Order: sequence, then structure tokens, then C-alpha cells
Amino acid sequence: MRLHRWVIFLVLTALLAGCAPQPAPIPDPAPDTARSVTPSLMPTVVQTNTPLPIAEPTPFSIPTPAPVTQACVAVNSRTSPKTGGILVLKETRDLGPVNVIITSFLLDMDQGEMTPISVPGELFGIVGVSPDRRLLLYEYDDGSFDVFRLAVIDSQGRVINVFGNRILPELWWSYYNWQSENTLRVVIDDDQKGGILLRLYHIDTQEYLPLKTDWQDIYAGGEPEWGIDQKALDLRLYKNTNIVYDPAISRVVYPKKGQVISLTDVETGQELASIQLPQWGRLPRWSDNGEHLVLIASADPKAVLGHDEFFIVSRDGPHFKRLTYLTKQFDKVHISDYAWSPDGKQIAFWLNTEAEDPALEGTQSELAIVDVDTGEITRLCIEGISAPVWDNIVIRHIQPVWSPDGHQIAFAQFDKSKTNSYNVLIVDLDTKTVSRVATNKEPIGWMVKEP
Repeated sequence: MRLHRWVIFLVLTALLAGCAPQPAPIPDPAPDTARSVTPSLMPTVVQTNTPLPIAEPTPFSIPTPAPVTQACVAVNSRTSPKTGGILVLKETRDLGPVNVIITSFLLDMDQGEMTPISVPGELFGIVGVSPDRRLLLYEYDDGSFDVFRLAVIDSQGRVINVFGNRILPELWWSYYNWQSENTLRVVIDDDQKGGILLRLYHIDTQEYLPLKTDWQDIYAGGEPEWGIDQKALDLRLYKNTNIVYDPAISRVVYPKKGQVISLTDVETGQELASIQLPQWGRLPRWSDNGEHLVLIASADPKAVLGHDEFFIVSRDGPHFKRLTYLTKQFDKVHISDYAWSPDGKQIAFWLNTEAEDPALEGTQSELAIVDVDTGEITRLCIEGISAPVWDNIVIRHIQPVWSPDGHQIAFAQFDKSKTNSYNVLIVDLDTKTVSRVATNKEPIGWMVKEP
């Protein structure tokens, strides 16, 4: 049984209740069968028998660590944040083994009005906001049991497109995420060959193209915890996993044998940069503009756990560089998750310098920001939920969420005055203030407000 059908069976058993208003008019679903992609969307990959240059793994350089400063801010729940756009919130209530309720909302930050998202059926999950902050993608059950549907809506909740989760007549998508402002990285289980199939899917045309997976010396094991194909790795489907394309599909980052990470030019196949990191590091992510990629890893092969640092590489190489030197200043350093700023100049992340086990349920870490150019780190003295919570109130999305203009960050924080409760807070990086905007919801994206 394919992973997606298995997920559908379990979740449909669980979703016995839902709270959604009458759905807004929705266009007829596109055909379930996607078309092969047009040549204009297909990247050119040069096939040659001539060996291409291989970048030597970058050794660790040890410059003087950039300063780590504190800019503590105070929480004021009575102050309304001076910001704009539409904050996307999700509420998940776990009421027992067969009763889960999922709802989602659009919070107008100018007007302070919260509007539930209309779903023509039962909401299954929120995929997220597009990199250009214009569109929201969510999945819902249309009542047919066998087919889930994806809907694309704008910041006003208007449905732009809707399509099924079948990319070929015989194949269903297993999972997917935004690749660019109008494409998805789609994954299909390939049970017969013990791996996965990668597809680039255009949300407007329903065309697709296969993404190249047979890169030179690619590692096909289950050790890298890169966060992009965890569902496949849980099923021990290792082939073709952990392949991270940039938004334009012009660069690819993948794990090679010997714990080496490669940055390669998609068109020519030439390796532009490489680095050897313990267990290949984790959570590699491109900036929205595709200029840089960062990942988390230890700089000490003998002390992996509790020695997290950021490493960064430009899209053209020629080297991976160590961005942070936190382990020179703290005995323990855990970075649980992070998010690029819209302009690609900063990274907001959860920093924990005390916990022995950062994955312990409900762990609260400190929100910090690193400057990509200088490596300078600013600690904001703000606690946030940096590990999932599985209780009557469920929270899964732990990334910090940037506003479209990059001046605010949304996150969730436990309400210490109430049991099983947490708040959605907004920190303004200019005024150094924090305001509460919602209760018992997860911030999962921040959209540009359009007319």
C-alpha cells in the first residue's frame, strides 16, 4: 500500500469532526492526470563522458567568532503590532485517538480581523505559503475517500486553483512542498525499486517534469536527517532521497559517499563546492532568492550532539563556509529549527544552550537572529516552542515565521498562566516590542495582502 493511501486511511478515520463555514464558490477540479511538462520548463542536463571537475571538500576555517549580543524585548499583550499582511494560523485539537479537528484562519494584521478558511469538505492539512508570500496551499478531503484535493487560495481566501493528488493515472503523491512561487516538489513512492520518484509540478498548468536523481557518487542510505524526505526514510525508502534543488532548478545539493555534501550545477553536472560534515549535517534550505543555502552541522566530528553550527554556501560556490561559532562560547548548542528572512540577509532560529535533549516534547528555546554577511548573532531573550507538543492542544509547526517585509517575526509561546494553552506572538525587530495576536493557534505563514 502506498504511503499516501495509508495516510488517507488513518486520517479519514480520525477526522470525524470539523469546523468550517459554508465553502466559497470553487472552480471545477482539474483532471487528476497531470500532463508531461513542456520543453520550456525542462532544465537542460549535459550528458558527457568527459569527467567534470570535482571540488575538494572544504576544510574548516577558524576565524575570530563574530559577536553574540543580547537585545531583550518585553511582551506586551495589550499593544497591537504595527504591521501588515495576512498571517496564516492553524488550530489542531486532539480530542482522542479517533477525533482530531483541524481548522485554519487568515488574520488581517491591518484590521485585526480573523477569517476561517472555507473548505469544500474536511481540512486535512496546510502545506504552506508560497515563497513569494502570495498563495496558500492546503489539502482537503472532498468526500470521495480515495482522492484528496489541493486548493490554492490568495490572501483574501479566494480559490485560485484546485486539483487532485494524482500525478499519473496509477500514481498518487505521497507528499509535497513548495519549490518556487508556482511549482511544487512532488514525491511518489517507488515501491518496486525501493526508493522515491521526484517530480516538479506546475500548479497552474498541471504539467510536470521528472527531476534528475542519479547524481555522481550520491549516497543512498538512511542516515542524513535533512528534513525533506523524512516520510520516505521512515519507510526505509532511501534511493533518490535528500536531493535539494534551488528554486530555479539550476543548482542541486545532495549527500555523497564519505559524509560529503556536494553543490552541483544542474545544467553542466559540474561540482561547484563540497564539504565533509559529520553525518552530512541536517536541514539544508535555500534562501527564497536562491542565492545561498545553509545547513546545521557540528564542526567537531567527535562531538556531534550539542555542537550545532550554521554552514553556508553561495549558489556559485566556490566553498562552503562556517557561518557561526557558537560552540566557542557555549558548552551546549542546539539549533532546532530556522527560517530565512524574505530578503535572504538574516536567519531566525531557535537556540538552546542548556537542554540535554532538545527534542523533548514542548522544549522552549530562545529566539535568535544571525546576519548572513557578518555572522553576528542577536539573542532576543524570548522563549518559544521549539519541539512539537502532543496534548489536547497540538502544535507541530515550530519554524519562526517572517513577515513579508522582514521587520516582524511570528511564533508560538506557552501561556504560563493557563494549562494547555499557548499564544501567538509578534516581535517587531525595529521597535523591540512583542505583542500577542492569537491564542492556541500555530503561525505557519505570512502572506502579502492583495486587493
